Amino acid sequence: MQTFLFLFLSLGFFESSSVATAEGAASAFLNPAGFSIRNGLEFMGSWRISDLDTAVTLSLSLRNLGFGAYRWRDTAYYQLSSSFKLKNGLYFGYSWDFGDRKGFGAGFTLRPWNFFSLGASAGFPKGGPNSARLGLGLRPLGNFLTLYGDLLYADSIENYWYGLSLEPLKGVVLMASSGKDKEIRVGLELKTGFSRASFDYRKDEVVSSVCFSNREYPSALTIHRARVVKLKLSGSYPEERKKDFLGRTKGKSFPELLDALKKVRDDKSVKALLVEMKYPALGMAQREELRKALEEIKEKGKKIYVHAEGFSMTDYYLASVADRILLSPSGGVSMPGIYFRKIYLKKALEKLGIETEIERVGEYKSAVEPFLRENMSEADREQESRLLDVFYSEITEKIKASREFKDSSLEELIDVGYFNSDDALKKGLVDSLVFSFEVEDFVKEDLDKKVRFVDLWKYYGKKPYNLSWGTPPVIAVLTAEGGIVTGEGGGSFLTGTSIGSDAMVRVLEKLRKDKKVKAVVIRVNSPGGSALASEIIAAEIRKVKKEKPVVVSMGNVAASGGYYISCDANEILADRTTITG
Repeated sequence: MQTFLFLFLSLGFFESSSVATAEGAASAFLNPAGFSIRNGLEFMGSWRISDLDTAVTLSLSLRNLGFGAYRWRDTAYYQLSSSFKLKNGLYFGYSWDFGDRKGFGAGFTLRPWNFFSLGASAGFPKGGPNSARLGLGLRPLGNFLTLYGDLLYADSIENYWYGLSLEPLKGVVLMASSGKDKEIRVGLELKTGFSRASFDYRKDEVVSSVCFSNREYPSALTIHRARVVKLKLSGSYPEERKKDFLGRTKGKSFPELLDALKKVRDDKSVKALLVEMKYPALGMAQREELRKALEEIKEKGKKIYVHAEGFSMTDYYLASVADRILLSPSGGVSMPGIYFRKIYLKKALEKLGIETEIERVGEYKSAVEPFLRENMSEADREQESRLLDVFYSEITEKIKASREFKDSSLEELIDVGYFNSDDALKKGLVDSLVFSFEVEDFVKEDLDKKVRFVDLWKYYGKKPYNLSWGTPPVIAVLTAEGGIVTGEGGGSFLTGTSIGSDAMVRVLEKLRKDKKVKAVVIRVNSPGGSALASEIIAAEIRKVKKEKPVVVSMGNVAASGGYYISCDANEILADRTTITG
């Protein structure tokens, strides 16, 4: 009897009073499988006040581990739990009870779809009696409505519960439940920021709970102080994070940068973006995509400020989208146009006694010309000139669309080439001369409101709490960056990044067979390489295409073999300045 009374009193922390809906810290004493459903940290306290006295429950969830402490009158129980994900949608956990109640327990949760959850847990206390609990949860209208029902079983059905929770406004949850005793319990839960609190009532009993998390709960009640997000744009942003010689990832990838800026775009609490430009090493197509991301932020009514100690022409192309372009005093703007430069090694190789043997097809296959010639061929000059024309048109058209200059056209400014800070200000190339340590004060004054500055990557790293069930359909994104080679490929300090045919085929085959993956996006940033390796990869892409859509997104370059492995995709997307063919 004491075991059943304990189970009864430990119910109803939040709306998650079912073994099918319990997750995070609310899983303590209900279903240990729930601890692995949400990664992160949660701490919860619950107080049940009734005619029988006051019962207190404290619980902690840390990734897949859980701890619970329960006290009622002079009786105290403690529980340690561990859980793990067996496969997508299936979770299993086990627990150890100690204190005045000793024993162990186990449970599982199955969520194959976003509207269905099945849960069960069993307790085996020392001295008995053993008990089991089965629960079913349904979300016919998504997170808006949750229905649940549970059965508690020992030698027979000892008790049952059923209830619902309704979320008419994000962060506001209305709850109602009943059970075998036919008494109705009603409650309210409010979520805001990194906390949530609930209160529910039934005859002669009140339960109140509070919970704190390291992830923000989705809520319309959350009010953020106006924020300005700061981005230090420097160095390179590869399509995939690189690893150092110890195998640790370093830096940020270009997809991460774009995704972080999308979060800035959609966050109503962000009033402005401040970009501190430090001569970023970006390809032209990357700059084009980044500029589009900045334009989208601006279209949302957010101000953009760009500050630099100096601007090159391609840097200024990015900065021109800003509402305010800020330059350090004694800095400058360099706009001499754009050019390509190649070094030809034929004579140097001859002096070293090195002979080159190269096979190529077509006069425009110019990648090997530096080893065969002393100067640029007419065919290569033709295609390089076309590329320069496209780059130049993209840069000048976008600058003209964003900036108005004083007393001069853009072409006249380019003919001059270089402007010191004073001349750049006079010509309207920049809006103000500001040292880097003065930028934040300038932004505050320009916005004319109190704001809080936050680093982009700290801001981006704070992931919201996801309350949805099941595993949504997956669109896999596969990065193909570097030269194409046979074998495993990879990256090294000497050879750089390479695309290995064996590794690509293995990953593509896995994605093809994975039923959760509904489409595959391949981000190609490659100048080409081995014809054999390219054919092997292309053949596997054709096999994937027969079973699910394949879309290729081209980066800075998708040439030669890089273009060949892209050809069989259902759709190919490229930037205006992508080098391909």
